[in-house]
Amino acid sequence: MSYIIQRSVNIRASADKVWRIIQDPRRRPEWDMRVKACHQTSPGDLVAGSTFAMVYDLFGFDAPMHMQYISWQPFTHSAVRSTSAGLLQGSLAGTWNFRPEADGSTTWTTKINLKSDAKRFPRLIEKALGRYTDYLTRRSQERLKTLIESE
Repeated sequence: MSYIIQRSVNIRASADKVWRIIQDPRRRPEWDMRVKACHQTSPGDLVAGSTFAMVYDLFGFDAPMHMQYISWQPFTHSAVRSTSAGLLQGSLAGTWNFRPEADGSTTWTTKINLKSDAKRFPRLIEKALGRYTDYLTRRSQERLKTLIESE
């Protein structure tokens, strides 16, 4: 089983501008309410295979995650995956899709798949984390929209 979240937001900015801000690990805590810290851990430019470390705020607790890009198609699509131990014991996969609109805006769609490998109550953990992540994802998209449209 897994918990799937999918949300879209339209941002009045070009896909390349939205992409540049979203994909900058240093800027992630500015708009992503789930993230306390984020930095690239692999050398060079971000590409498929690049890695980064993030600290998620999980109900007020630090939850470190190591992520890897499994797809990198500038201005259109990226995807990551991660596995973790501890409270988050399980896996996370996510995609970001950027669709340019005729009016010059961009529709950004995020899809997240959370899967718990916990020995006890995995479905309950997925549901609790999923609902919390869904709420923070919606708020983060609103925050990103405001940030980009005000720049």
